[in-house]
Amino acid sequence: MGSGVPQGGPMASEIFNDCYAKVIQQYIQDSNEADDSLCVQSNISGNNINIGTTAFVDDTCSTLVEKVHSKLPEKSKIDDRLFHNVITPLGVVQNKGKMEFVCRTFGTNSRQTLWDFQEYSKNFRVSARYLGPYLHWNGISSSEISLRIDAARKAWFLFSGFWYTSVDFRLTKIFFKAFVFSVLTSGLCAFVLTSGDLKKLDTFVLNKARRLLRGKACMKEMREDSTTKYVSLSKIQIHREIGIAPMNIELRIMGFKWYQSIVQFPLDHEHFLCAVYGQLKCEEKYPMHPWCLQIENDLRAMQTIDEAAWIYEFIEADTLCFFRKESRISAGACGL
Repeated sequence: MGSGVPQGGPMASEIFNDCYAKVIQQYIQDSNEADDSLCVQSNISGNNINIGTTAFVDDTCSTLVEKVHSKLPEKSKIDDRLFHNVITPLGVVQNKGKMEFVCRTFGTNSRQTLWDFQEYSKNFRVSARYLGPYLHWNGISSSEISLRIDAARKAWFLFSGFWYTSVDFRLTKIFFKAFVFSVLTSGLCAFVLTSGDLKKLDTFVLNKARRLLRGKACMKEMREDSTTKYVSLSKIQIHREIGIAPMNIELRIMGFKWYQSIVQFPLDHEHFLCAVYGQLKCEEKYPMHPWCLQIENDLRAMQTIDEAAWIYEFIEADTLCFFRKESRISAGACGL
């Protein structure tokens, strides 16, 4: 081949994966030999899965764990050399300027260790962006929520001339959901959000919904003294008018659609399932990760629906069986 393929060409991804995927697999293998602390045995296939490395095209993220804080910088250097050694034969080099570190520490003097690591690397960040969302050093989603609201607000202003145009309100709702609400919520079902995060999202949606409704966002009440009082519609009424449920319900529905794709092809999502349900060597007992608890809470909410109440009863608080093929076959055999 005398030249490369056009950008976006149908062969581009196939050729890139054929070359680069082997490099990533070699890097994962070398990392496992150097430190297997982030390897877990899959409950789906029984294979050992490294949940510390993810890659999307040429963006790679590695997670390192170390019991002794002072050893973490040296461990980071070793991992950097491993990655450098496997990509160099391919004629690829790391872009050090785009490399970022996010460190999370626990235990005695953990905060001081955090700042010591910042001195070790000029690319240390309190939060770093990876494949879209921002990852914060202590795992909170507040930074991502603030950025989502800012992005949705910009989308709102892009259509500022349309919101107050005299058109059918059904069309206005379609535009709002497609260009503002989708920006706000895209992919958020994969996040574990706090009640404070959900409140921020709900506040933004209700604020914009009241503006869309204009005069219909309140109703008149006649007082005994013949004066008129304007009363704002309740939050529930606003949600009904705009056709959008409260954020916890909207994200739960999105989550169910996501779970369906995992149930259909669990082996394609084995890395994620191992991250949620796997037990690391450093963990003394089986952990209940926030993701695991969120999935359980979502499935428990199905009990309020007669046609779907059997789902939570069937899993018996073991949500992993929801994603196992043999469990789904058993459910089908029972006529569930």
